[in-house]
Amino acid sequence: MNLRQARNIRLDENMTDEDIAALASLLKYGVVFGPENLPNDKRFDCLVDWSELNGDDWAHLLADQPRFAEYCDWDKLNDWEWVRLLEHQPQFAEYCDWSKLDSFDWSYLLSHQPQFAEYCDWSKLDGPDWSYLLSHQPQFAEYCDWNKLDGNAWSYLLRHQPRRFAEHCDWNKLDGWHWSQLLSHQPQFSEYCDWDKLDGGDWCHLLAQQLQFFEYCHRSKLNGEDWSVLLADQPQFSEYCDWNKLDGWDWSHLLKHQPQFRKYRYMMK
Repeated sequence: MNLRQARNIRLDENMTDEDIAALASLLKYGVVFGPENLPNDKRFDCLVDWSELNGDDWAHLLADQPRFAEYCDWDKLNDWEWVRLLEHQPQFAEYCDWSKLDSFDWSYLLSHQPQFAEYCDWSKLDGPDWSYLLSHQPQFAEYCDWNKLDGNAWSYLLRHQPRRFAEHCDWNKLDGWHWSQLLSHQPQFSEYCDWDKLDGGDWCHLLAQQLQFFEYCHRSKLNGEDWSVLLADQPQFSEYCDWNKLDGWDWSHLLKHQPQFRKYRYMMK
């Protein structure tokens, strides 16, 4: 029997011993093409060679069919396989070797299953892990070493939790791109921004979403590509553009979106 034929077997009390044996022989493939296709039948359980399954197979199988847990060799599961399984079936936590989980594993797992915090070694978490976790579960802030967060971690965290954690932020850690990302979503933090840190690309990204900051823009930092991208979205800034900076690609991109600027291409030649 092949996989196509196996999929056509009706999973009910009328299954023959032959059907059961065929599905058991295809267990590893059955886990892959869908645990829901495995029968709830002890005859099946007795015929399966459970040792064929690796950790990834078990995580996938038990997330959908937890009844097979009695056959699982828990030592086969690695860190991420445990995270995937506990995300869907937290009742298996008693079998987990928590020492296998690294910093990202913990930030992801606690974001979805915060009840496992008592098992976490908080010292494992670095800045990106903390920013991800606190974005979803801010109640864990009391365990956070804020010094671990770099500019990128702060930009991410404050975009998602702008009211809770700004008082802890070392604004000097943010570079131009971090500021562009943050202010695009949370413009109220502009009073802390060192505008000199933003380059042309940063300004292009920010002004496409927050026009009110144009007064702070050092327009000389924008190159031809920056102007092309910015004016494609915000043509009202055209009076400030140095058209001589645009090359062939820049003009091609801009005119595709804003053909009214064609006259400036030839005026500059």
